[in-house]
Amino acid sequence: ASVCSAVSSSQTIVYINNIAYTCPELANKLVFKQCAKIPYSFTTIVPGAQTGVRFVFVSVSGLGAIGSNGTIITCSNGTVSPVYQTQYYLTMSANPSNGGTVSPSSAWYNAYSTVSISASPNSGYEFVNWTGYNLTPYGAQQGYVPSGAYSGTSESTSVTMNNPIIEVANFKLITYTVTFTESGLPNGTTWNVTFNGNTKSSTG
Repeated sequence: ASVCSAVSSSQTIVYINNIAYTCPELANKLVFKQCAKIPYSFTTIVPGAQTGVRFVFVSVSGLGAIGSNGTIITCSNGTVSPVYQTQYYLTMSANPSNGGTVSPSSAWYNAYSTVSISASPNSGYEFVNWTGYNLTPYGAQQGYVPSGAYSGTSESTSVTMNNPIIEVANFKLITYTVTFTESGLPNGTTWNVTFNGNTKSSTG
């Protein structure tokens, strides 16, 4: 996604000559004196207008610009073009939180990269399944279908970061049924059993 199509109109993208510029302001051509040396500094991590989306500065070209900050020289007309890497956030959690652990931890990943995920139950719990949610990126074209999340029963699998993703590993408590029976008591005799702190009565 283009940075300017997915960030707030008030988000500073670059400082030029110590003046902050937003995307709408950069849409206008800037005029400087001939062969002027103009300092610049690009925002290295630009948050998207939507939670779970950001843009990380990679490189820049044009008018001698090198790196996220430096100096351009305006001895000719030119265009300064920064390159940003889109990143999406992968949110990882366990349900219930004490039911097990998930790997990796929640983190940012480059768009369209593949991330291996796994779930491990804690003692007394068993893994049930993954529930995955895809979030549509802000500024996506009409008809965009979010994808990449995983929902299913494989403890170890992978997701593709086509958009922000939420993955929830579901666990359940392992339970057992215990039945108590008596023998030898006369019919009609009431007897008690105390188990795990609870007392129950039964009449044979």
